[in-house]
Amino acid sequence: MRRRFICLAAALVACGGSSTTPGPSTSSEPGPGPDGSPPPGDTAIAFTFTQKTCRVQGFDVSQTGLVIALADRVIANACSIIADTCVQYRDVQGTLLLVNNFDALGAAAAVGPGTYPVNVAPASLAGTFVFATAQRTDAACTATRSDARSGSLTLGAVSAGQVTGSYDLTLQDGSRTAGAFTATRCANTFAGGDDICSLSASSVACTAGTPSCR
Repeated sequence: MRRRFICLAAALVACGGSSTTPGPSTSSEPGPGPDGSPPPGDTAIAFTFTQKTCRVQGFDVSQTGLVIALADRVIANACSIIADTCVQYRDVQGTLLLVNNFDALGAAAAVGPGTYPVNVAPASLAGTFVFATAQRTDAACTATRSDARSGSLTLGAVSAGQVTGSYDLTLQDGSRTAGAFTATRCANTFAGGDDICSLSASSVACTAGTPSCR
C-alpha cells in the first residue's frame, strides 16, 4: 500500500526508476508565511480517498486515505497533473505525506485533524498510519528518494477546499525535513477515482511512451 501511494503522489515530481538512496540532504523545508501558507514559489496539493472495503493480506479491511504533495516550485494547474503520469518535472524537491486509516471491524473514518506518527512497519491493519518520503529530481528528471523513518504529521484542518498542517520527519539518510503547509484540496481524477481499492503501481504508470521532462 505504501508503494502505491508513493507512486500516486510522486506524479507531482516523478515516478518510476527512482532510487531510494541517497536521499535529499536538506535540513528543512522553507518556512511558512505569516498565515501558515507555503512560501512564494511553492506548490501544495492534497487529495482524498473515501471509505472502501478492500482485500488486504487475506482480510477484508475498511480504509480511507489522504495524500499531501508539496513541491518547492510553482507547478501550473497542479491539481490536474496528479493523474498525468506521462509528465515529470526537473529540478524539483518535494515532500509526500501519506495517511492511511484502516479499520478491520467497522467503517474506517475519514482522515481528520490530529497528530499522527510515522509508522514504517504497521503491526496490524487497524489504526491511522503515516508514510512519508522526500524526493528531488535533477535536470534530466531523474528522481532520488529518501523515506521517513520517524517523525510525525499534524493536520490542523481538513476542509472541502484545503488541508493545513505541519510535519517533522527524520529520513533514512539521516537528514531532517520539517515545515508547514496549506494545501489546495483537489478533485481525485485518477482512473479509479477515489476508490482506494483500485490503486496499483500499474494504474499510475505512463502508458503513452516515455514521460516528458519539463
